[in-house]
Amino acid sequence: MAAKSIVIVSGAHHVPAHYERVATALRNAGYSVQVPPLPSMHDPAGVKNFDPDVKAVRDAVEEELGKGNDVVVHAHSYGGAPASQALKGLSKADREKEGLKNGVIKLCYLSAFLYAEGTGFSTFYPDLIKQNWSVSPSGFHTESKESAIGRFYNKQTEAEQERACSLLRPISFATFESLATYAAWKYIPTTYIFCENDHSMPGGTWESMIAPEKGVCELEVVRCDGDHSPFLDRPEWVAKVVRKVAGEDGIEL
Repeated sequence: MAAKSIVIVSGAHHVPAHYERVATALRNAGYSVQVPPLPSMHDPAGVKNFDPDVKAVRDAVEEELGKGNDVVVHAHSYGGAPASQALKGLSKADREKEGLKNGVIKLCYLSAFLYAEGTGFSTFYPDLIKQNWSVSPSGFHTESKESAIGRFYNKQTEAEQERACSLLRPISFATFESLATYAAWKYIPTTYIFCENDHSMPGGTWESMIAPEKGVCELEVVRCDGDHSPFLDRPEWVAKVVRKVAGEDGIEL
């Protein structure tokens, strides 16, 4: 296999336990896997922007690079923002210029945000934030069970919906106001998993996210009929996509 390490980056409100089935499938296939807890959800009180999440991702990637492995970063939803921001100078091409032999060779985004420099969630969806998102006095946004089932888990079984909702955490709202200063997907080959029944954002959001970028970067799109969270009901398939992205031979999707 070309890459031996995978770093999985959580979406908003999600925690490593949500991705454990995919992580286990990848470990069983021989990969070293990290799913770093993001401070915006694990210690949100002190989080004023997405920088702590960016650092958590970068630390995990650098730890895997320290093992001598090439790395694939697999980011879900909001996780695409800190993941992209975190990788400046860590691509294999950039590291080879410094005489290093390994680096981040591919990105695999799952219904994830692709922000260009100077943009962020609030750039594209200011009205959505103002009209539909409640923020506590302490600056946290909490996803209700009803909303989560409709937005994130609309194709899951009732039992899976209950389990997934029980794991959700509040997130520091300030993360959504952060703007990108680096867009790793412009410089590192990227595969984008597009989910046909994803209701997490207004209609057309994910199509509009990937359509303009096809001509400015190396972007491959893989489609499935899942909701926003196929790592729950089809983890082996998601793991296969990641393994194929990593350069493993003989993977049939």
